[in-house]
Amino acid sequence: CNVTVLMLAAGLNRPEYVRRLLDAGADRNRSTGKYKMIALYYAAQTGNWRCTQILLGGGPTPEQLHIEISLASQHVALIKDGVPVFNTVCSTGRPGFATRRGDYVVTDKDRNHFSTIYKCEMPYFMRLSCLDFGMHEGVVPNYPASHGCIRLPGDAARKFFAEIPIGTLVTVQ
Repeated sequence: CNVTVLMLAAGLNRPEYVRRLLDAGADRNRSTGKYKMIALYYAAQTGNWRCTQILLGGGPTPEQLHIEISLASQHVALIKDGVPVFNTVCSTGRPGFATRRGDYVVTDKDRNHFSTIYKCEMPYFMRLSCLDFGMHEGVVPNYPASHGCIRLPGDAARKFFAEIPIGTLVTVQ
């Protein structure tokens, strides 16, 4: 299995241990043999956003910058220094494909993403916590309609893609 102490610390949500291990020279890119899991995947997939940020090499604190997504109202708010500075509508997962609630981190961005699962373009894609969903430009009716992603109007998707750094916390509630 080849699980390292860094992977274990990341999966157990121990940010102070992750930071110390990295400072001591732990290899953040070392992977397990069979499934090629790295410490970042353990942190991200167990919802440990602080460890995820550390393993990504940084990110703004939630007090500085974060995104809040409301499943109930199908809205997204960009919060900067505790103040909502941008709001937009969104479309989240439809019945049977619910968007999962939780805290996530933008782990990568792809301007011209193409879904190999759904065989469609997902412009301005921002993956959440190394998982199989994220935020991207798409059709935004006034109700949940996606396969689990957070669809955004084009202007909002472009704005978020340009202004949101990797490592930003995204809360889905």
